[in-house]
Amino acid sequence: MKTTAIIAGIAVLLALLIGCGIGIRGGPLPQTRSTVEIIKLDVPSDAPESAWTAALAAWKDGSGEYQLKDATVAGRVDVLTDCCAIEVEWLKGNKWHEGLGQAAHYGDATGRQPVLALCSDTELSNDEWEKVLYIAELCARHGIEVRLLLREE
Repeated sequence: MKTTAIIAGIAVLLALLIGCGIGIRGGPLPQTRSTVEIIKLDVPSDAPESAWTAALAAWKDGSGEYQLKDATVAGRVDVLTDCCAIEVEWLKGNKWHEGLGQAAHYGDATGRQPVLALCSDTELSNDEWEKVLYIAELCARHGIEVRLLLREE
């Protein structure tokens, strides 16, 4: 009888954890719904982020460096299109943390789909691909789309 109660208790606990999106080891359950669109842009090597932003705005037919009108939610969206508010950040380093928050904020402030666009002017290593996939999964859980901007060769 005790064994049945313990098994039933474990089953209830697992159901609660899974229902909350928590895996057995305490980490989040893996997500598979995210995708990453790869966009190749014509930018010079070692181009600054502003060049990537301008190239993406032209490619997406959007407005670059769009200043939000409401001072309460001040900020400058890197690229604003009819449907998306896009924040551009370098993949290298850890600026993507900030970019994720900015994308969420700009999407909310404009009523458009938030997008984090990660740019890299070099070929990605296996570790960087893993990083992109991690970022994409994290963003997907928060309703943020991810684009990977690569330099057109």
